[in-house]
Amino acid sequence: MTTEHRNAIILEALLQVADDAFIFCGGDGNIEFANAAVTPMFGYLPEELIGQPLETLIPEKSRAAHRRNVADFKKGADGARPMGDRRAFMGRCKDGSERPIRALILKANVDGEEILAAAVRDAAGDTEARRRLQELAESDDLTGLLNRRGFIRVATEKIETARGRDHPMSVAVLDLDHLKKVNDTHGHAVGDAVITRVARVIAKNIRQNDAAGRLGGDEFVILFDGASAEIAEGACQRIRDELSDSAIRMGDAIVDGITLSGGISGIVSTDRTIDAALARADSLMYSAKQMGRNTLHATG
Repeated sequence: MTTEHRNAIILEALLQVADDAFIFCGGDGNIEFANAAVTPMFGYLPEELIGQPLETLIPEKSRAAHRRNVADFKKGADGARPMGDRRAFMGRCKDGSERPIRALILKANVDGEEILAAAVRDAAGDTEARRRLQELAESDDLTGLLNRRGFIRVATEKIETARGRDHPMSVAVLDLDHLKKVNDTHGHAVGDAVITRVARVIAKNIRQNDAAGRLGGDEFVILFDGASAEIAEGACQRIRDELSDSAIRMGDAIVDGITLSGGISGIVSTDRTIDAALARADSLMYSAKQMGRNTLHATG
């Protein structure tokens, strides 16, 4: 056995146990080799891919761009190139579903024939990690609700999605009454418990498609997706009622009759972002505070 033959056997054995998928294509662009990792990644057995164009693993909507990228790569001087500009992109599975992948393509001239090889890595873990990082960056540590940044992003996306449709939306700003007194009397741990209770009551009284956040301190915000200001006011009233009937007990401290003041504004067609509606709701909330607290002011 020649050294070259022995090395080829060892290389193929290594490829077959690798976690990454390795795919070799001939000059015609059809797949000539695929290792076992293509099966958990794409759902194909290696032998099913032999003779198929590499585009089999590319979503149809992305194939034209894929062809341009490969042609550009073949003409260029680089021997290897990460696909997708170093970002994850979508690959196509046997069942038609898509999954995020990262790929590096290489080219080589073998006996006058240009061979392409692709090393493909599953990027689903990368996507989940980014999602988790975004979730952490956009969550309020104390309550688990969205923080200001997360709420603004979600609300902006919902408004953009609803644009041009007859789809009512409203925003409410709710502010706890007398939280400073609670902190001064019982300490910040009790104050935090009150804030956490408010967050739980809010989460309990909104729908799955709504969004709730803590803007900071004792101020909360709710986006009611598909609800007029009148309907949103009713939901906020239920939140007020439930809070007024609840009590916080920590050691010797008892805080009951929790109240809040709120402003509710409908989101109108001229609102390009959440900012204008949020400002209106905030102004209404301050008006409710000035009228003696523990009340709601709303406008369509």
